[in-house]
Amino acid sequence: MIGTGGCWFLFDVLFYGNVLFQPIVLSAAFGQAETVQRGAIDSAVVSLLALPGYFASVIAMGHQSPRFIQSQGFLMMAILYGSIGVFFQHLSRHKFALVLLYGGTFFFSNYGPNATTYVLPSLTFSSSCRSTLNGICAACGKAGALIGSMVFIFAASKFGEDVVLLACAVVSLIGMIVTICCVSETVIHDEQIKKPEVRMRVVISEPSLLDYFETA
Repeated sequence: MIGTGGCWFLFDVLFYGNVLFQPIVLSAAFGQAETVQRGAIDSAVVSLLALPGYFASVIAMGHQSPRFIQSQGFLMMAILYGSIGVFFQHLSRHKFALVLLYGGTFFFSNYGPNATTYVLPSLTFSSSCRSTLNGICAACGKAGALIGSMVFIFAASKFGEDVVLLACAVVSLIGMIVTICCVSETVIHDEQIKKPEVRMRVVISEPSLLDYFETA
C-alpha cells in the first residue's frame, strides 16, 4: 500500500504541478505567448515529445516488470529535472535544449509512473480487496495532484523556477526509492497475456419457446 499509493501520490504531485508550471518553462524557451493560439502551439510541442512514452510503456510492459519500468521512469525524470534545474539560466538561452529536456520529463513520466501507477495496484492486491485498495491508491494520487497544483506556482514565484525543478528531481528520487523498497516485483509475460492459464467462457443463449412454456 505504501509502495503503490505513495508512488501514485508522489507522481501526481509532479505531473499535475508541472501541467500548471509548464507555461513558465515554455515562456523561458519561446518567450511569453501573446495569444491563446501561440500558447497552444507551444504546449503541443511538449505533448508531441511526451506522447511516444505511452507507446514505449506498452511495448516494455510485456518484457519488463511494471516495478522496473516505474523505477526507470522516476530515475530518468530525476536526472532531467535536476539537469534543467542546475542549468536553467543557461538553458533559457538555448531553446531547443530546454524544450527537449523538459519534454523528456513528460516522455519518461508517460513511459513510467503515469502508466504503471494504474497497473501496479491491480497486480499487487488480491481480488478480495483489490477494488477498495485500488480506490485508496487513486485517492492518494488525487491528493498529490491537489498539493502539486497549489504549491508549484507559489514556490516558483517565491524561490524561482530552478529551485522548483530541483525539488521535482528530489521528489522523483524519492519515488524511485519507494518503488524499489515497497513495490513487489511482478512480471507480465507476453505468453500470459496471449495464453492465460485460466480462461473465462461466457455463454449467452437466448431462451427458446420451450423455456417459455416450462415457466408458464
